[in-house]
Amino acid sequence: MARITKDPVVRRNEIIDAAEKLFYSVGYDETSVSDIVKAIGVAQGTFYNYFTSKDAVLEALVQRHVSKIYIKLEGIEKSEMTAVQKFEKMFYTIFENLRNGDGWVFDFLYYNKHLQITEKIIRQGGNMFLPFTKKIIEEGNRKGEFSADYIDETLEFITAVLQCFTHALYQRKTDEELRQQLVIVSKMIGGAIGIKDYELRLLI
Repeated sequence: MARITKDPVVRRNEIIDAAEKLFYSVGYDETSVSDIVKAIGVAQGTFYNYFTSKDAVLEALVQRHVSKIYIKLEGIEKSEMTAVQKFEKMFYTIFENLRNGDGWVFDFLYYNKHLQITEKIIRQGGNMFLPFTKKIIEEGNRKGEFSADYIDETLEFITAVLQCFTHALYQRKTDEELRQQLVIVSKMIGGAIGIKDYELRLLI
């Protein structure tokens, strides 16, 4: 009987799905390529037809999450909302899509001390966020909602603030601690982009 083969895209996603489940349930370090192929019942050679290593699967997993968020941010940026509403919605969307049950996406890396990889993911997310943020700030300036004089420098400041807040999420702060930090983040970013009375309401 002829051997049944799967569409390459389907097989690739199957491998990523299996790896993601194992990374969360077992841990990134403890998961091997052998574990991944056993989970989906294929030969190890099949894995290497799609990925060069376990790290390559992680890269693909990160990219998949980033791509999903990117599409949503693109829709927000092109919507009819005010610039303030767009900024608030974009902030919420990014963090809402980083949730994973009671934890956060990729917390298996943070708690296994893969801080270098975690930093890379956070930077990648920040780089995705910046182009949309710049367009929204420019729009807000034109419409009089914002008064950011130095946009590129403002973006650098916003990126630094968001990186600090992202680390706070992974450090499993209490809800009250996160609420307090979010109030500070809202005021700092609101002030940076020149919103009147810092009226920026950021939620996660």
